[in-house]
Amino acid sequence: MKKQRLKLDPFLREKFTYQDDSFPLGVWQDQFDQENGTALEYHWHDAMEFTLVTSGTVDIQLNKQTSRLHSGECVFINANTLHAISLNDQVEQASILTVAFSPTILTGGIQGRLFNKYIQPLNTTNIVGSVFNSEKKETARLRNLMTKLAAIDTTVVGYELEQLSLTTLLWKQLFQSFTTERFIAQPPNEEKYEQQIKRTIQYIQNNYMAKITIESLCQANDLSRSECFRLFKRFTDKKPIEYVNDYRMTIAVNLLLNTHWTIDKIAQQSGFQSASYFGKLFKEQFNKTPRSYRIHHSQKEETSLE
Repeated sequence: MKKQRLKLDPFLREKFTYQDDSFPLGVWQDQFDQENGTALEYHWHDAMEFTLVTSGTVDIQLNKQTSRLHSGECVFINANTLHAISLNDQVEQASILTVAFSPTILTGGIQGRLFNKYIQPLNTTNIVGSVFNSEKKETARLRNLMTKLAAIDTTVVGYELEQLSLTTLLWKQLFQSFTTERFIAQPPNEEKYEQQIKRTIQYIQNNYMAKITIESLCQANDLSRSECFRLFKRFTDKKPIEYVNDYRMTIAVNLLLNTHWTIDKIAQQSGFQSASYFGKLFKEQFNKTPRSYRIHHSQKEETSLE
């Protein structure tokens, strides 16, 4: 099981890298701390997702509702739902385990009885997800199934059958909860605002190397200044330009770790005005200079290969 960095397409959709695209199921872990980053910004994907907190405490933002999850607690996130996960400010580190899959693996890609009876109900009721904290009786069962999924040896013959069996049980448990628990639903007219934020962030992703101002964001997406600020506050709890810089920083970190480019070139290719401004923001976020961050991670990778 590997760590997976968040990869988004221009529509804020996460691009999963499955081991085999014909068997769309992935299991991975993420670490949150000052060194690795403290948040997975707002994104969405076509897959169903279960996320388990394995250590520390994180805040899950789902449909504008923030829930605090401690170690051993989990959340279900429905497909095509905007969500974000961040390190809780009361702890220094946290880790999560994610199981994501396309519902086609449960139905064989056929919209027949299984799809209509067990998948479609969650698609037609505006369900965006559900939080399973320590008070819910289903939490221990879901945690146990996810932990077993993470422990499967993917080098042995038949591992896919074991994964499929456990994923089916995971979905069965969720569906049984669906009939008795209160899930988080999307309010009426919420889709309008989701489309607005997706279009706005698509503009940022397409133009992050150019100068972006509040005025250009508003003009490109037919928003007033106040609407723009409310929209970002509503979905990201950030000011628009703060989000722009955070997105640029995500690009920069990826370039730092995956290219041999100079710091000046990385700053330029990430859309920052200057290398000095980039370095200032980087140190504020990671408590390291870009150069020392790169060297540190390079040494860690060399050590892990020994």
